[in-house]
Amino acid sequence: MRSIEYMNKGVELFRAKAFDSAIRELKAATTADPSNDKAHYNLGKTYQEMKKWDDAAAAFREACRLKPKITVYRYDLGNALQEGGKLDEALKEYQAAIGVDPRAYKAHFRMGTIYETQAKPKEADKAYRACIELNPRFVLAYLKLGYLYLEWDYDQEALKVFLNARTANEGDGAVRNALGSAYMKLKQPDKAIEEFNAAIKSDPDLYDAIYNLGMAYAQVGRKEDAKKWLDRATKGGAKLGPDQIKAANDMLMHLARPGQ
Repeated sequence: MRSIEYMNKGVELFRAKAFDSAIRELKAATTADPSNDKAHYNLGKTYQEMKKWDDAAAAFREACRLKPKITVYRYDLGNALQEGGKLDEALKEYQAAIGVDPRAYKAHFRMGTIYETQAKPKEADKAYRACIELNPRFVLAYLKLGYLYLEWDYDQEALKVFLNARTANEGDGAVRNALGSAYMKLKQPDKAIEEFNAAIKSDPDLYDAIYNLGMAYAQVGRKEDAKKWLDRATKGGAKLGPDQIKAANDMLMHLARPGQ
């Protein structure tokens, strides 16, 4: 009973974001009853929130040792290992999570991100597709798969992925922005402009789409529209990468020259 009391107090402190105090209570819970798998797991979640990946992995590993057939334990252990740079170990845990629950679509997704990091595009492709098959509304898998294809110049395949993503998640701004990016690479700026506008309508603060729309307008010669959206893009701050802000400013300078 003491272990459960400590654990409940620790969870309460975790929810209040009093992480150091939560750790103290959760450690007391695991000391009072080392077989309390939930206490070890919640200790891991607290370390995870603090980005203390090795400590999180150790706590999750103990929870897995006590209850190896709980999917979320294996998944979160994989996550902590991945964030800590132990990619091969993380893959094993994601595979173990799928072994416990074949419907664990996020484990497939996470495996895809590891395979991308390891420059294994075929394996990443397979993992992302497995994720999409299990959950057709999980937007991140479509985005990662489509951008993977764009990176490897499989532009038509990327377009198909993003079109499927739009069908499943029409109102998602990131999806419409991605589809616009595919159209731009396929030299179809008018269709790209339509998608970038839809992205901004869905998410007015999606600065990547704002930048992309400005550059698309510049490409088709709509100077005033380009200036409007690129000027807005330069005000994105941390919401836009420094290379994009530089490119937007360079284009604005170019458009400001006489005769442009």
